[in-house]
Amino acid sequence: MRLLLFLSLMFSFLAAELPPQYYDKLQKNSPEILQIYVDEVSQVNSENLQVSAEIRGIKRSTIGLKEGEKITIYYTRIKRPFGAVGPSNPWLVKKDHLYTAYLKCDTKRNCGIAARGKSFEDEQLEPGKETAKNYKIMSPLNLEGLSSLDLRLFNRD
Repeated sequence: MRLLLFLSLMFSFLAAELPPQYYDKLQKNSPEILQIYVDEVSQVNSENLQVSAEIRGIKRSTIGLKEGEKITIYYTRIKRPFGAVGPSNPWLVKKDHLYTAYLKCDTKRNCGIAARGKSFEDEQLEPGKETAKNYKIMSPLNLEGLSSLDLRLFNRD
């Protein structure tokens, strides 16, 4: 019984979330750092996705990708049961969105993710549309009519 408890504790750490520094290192060492515009997202099966995208900007390309070229990105999102831990899944990218993508690509423009769960960073949608994050802008706080005791709650320096 003790051995079983020991082994379960030992192996529970194998699927834990990775530290932020790990993802930062993967992003820093990514061969391709691109700004992409997603044209199409296809679900190959329950976990695998295929994304068609146009390159809109290049921070780094080791294989000589150019702005305006089309690429295809293949990646997997692992379905975990509720409460299960593990490395972050990559974002489920959306059509008509801009992303900064950290990728590994071959010369045929087929790409895979290079920074695991942090391989995509959401950018703003095309000009003239809402931002992808849909932030709500709150109105300024109205402090009129509050007593000095109430105002002290806001000034906790």
